[in-house]
Amino acid sequence: MQTDSLEQLRTVPALLPLSEEALQDVRRLGRLLTLPRGTNLLQQTGLEHATFYLLAGQLRVVTARNGGEIMVGGTTASAALRNSADLLVAQAITPATLLCIETDILDVTMILDQLAADAVAGGPGLRAPTRSTGLVAGHLQSGALSALSPDRIALLLERFEPIEVKRGAVVIREGEPGDYYYVVDQGRCLVTRRIGNTTADLAELRPGDGFGEEALLADTARNATVTMKSDGRLYRLAGEDFNELLRAPLLRELAPTQALLKKDKATWIDVRFPSEYNRDKLPWAINIPLSEIRHVASVLDRAPEYILYCQNGRRSAAAAFLLAQSGFQACVMEGGLESLAATAATDGYKPI
Repeated sequence: MQTDSLEQLRTVPALLPLSEEALQDVRRLGRLLTLPRGTNLLQQTGLEHATFYLLAGQLRVVTARNGGEIMVGGTTASAALRNSADLLVAQAITPATLLCIETDILDVTMILDQLAADAVAGGPGLRAPTRSTGLVAGHLQSGALSALSPDRIALLLERFEPIEVKRGAVVIREGEPGDYYYVVDQGRCLVTRRIGNTTADLAELRPGDGFGEEALLADTARNATVTMKSDGRLYRLAGEDFNELLRAPLLRELAPTQALLKKDKATWIDVRFPSEYNRDKLPWAINIPLSEIRHVASVLDRAPEYILYCQNGRRSAAAAFLLAQSGFQACVMEGGLESLAATAATDGYKPI
């Protein structure tokens, strides 16, 4: 939105309860839409999950529950208008200007604003939630936060801790135990790994990217080193909070018998090394090692459901989380091939 649009937001009665900081977030994350006279808002594309505030002009609005009304910009009759099945008509009677913002982003912004106010009112001991525009916007659409409800997102952001980091600082080191999950808010990071006697560059992380989840999910040592390429800011989440607020809602697990019911409906991925895959693969599965999951996510088809497995479920849990936080429908076969073999021995299943 344009810089002067903040003044317009201050004229919207429905937004008056928001703090100045929250209004700034709404301005940055929203966009202005101009409708010529006679245009039906519902015929515009890309607004299926948006909330609208009428800044100027008039709209004729018809809803299934309340019938028809006239909305006038900048007055008490310009309450929030959400695009939903209840909204039947939203037609511009005059040229109209509206603020459009994704409903989930708006809900999170409002919840964070209330939590921040509660923290101030409660005095010391209550921590205000993280207010990172990049962190929220970068993940709400198709990332790690997209599967969470706004109240859970707000709780999650309360637990994130901001840290300022300098260029050259090592954030996580290969071989050390996992303790935190990180999200890049500002700056860039370089991911490297030791291969024999050399160090190989694996990836560059930019604002909105997360890292550090593999060691937490698989309960193993860090398998790479992440170093700051520039000064920046990271948000980190302690392992316990990661498991409670991200792992639990994002990581879907299926028992082997449940997974086998989807044998012909889902795309199966074996995340082990090719040598392991070739030895005892499930014949209907493809092989994408865990180390490659992050890199191939950009070319994977987003339509199918993915079922991931490994030997014992640890590596596949990390891989499934990586896909889930990128917006894929991904789940893990609980316990991996070991659990599948035990099920076959106990119940007489013959999965191959």
